[in-house]
Amino acid sequence: MRVTWALSNMCRGRPLPSPSYTVEAIPAFGWILSTQKDEQTLQDAAWALSYLTRNPDKIDSLISNQVFLNKLVDHFE
Repeated sequence: MRVTWALSNMCRGRPLPSPSYTVEAIPAFGWILSTQKDEQTLQDAAWALSYLTRNPDKIDSLISNQVFLNKLVDHFE
């Protein structure tokens, strides 16, 4: 999915994107990890989540949502 690639690149940007934008993207990455099977799409979603961890405010919201972590581990074990 090219949208996942675009969102991943947005999250990678310097300076970091505004939290008001990335907070909307986090549920989308959870949906992608839960529903998509395409390897490249899953990798792009995983990279995007890793980019978001550069922002300390986002780490707490990612960790508090175990769905993301569980899905991430499931896909890349």
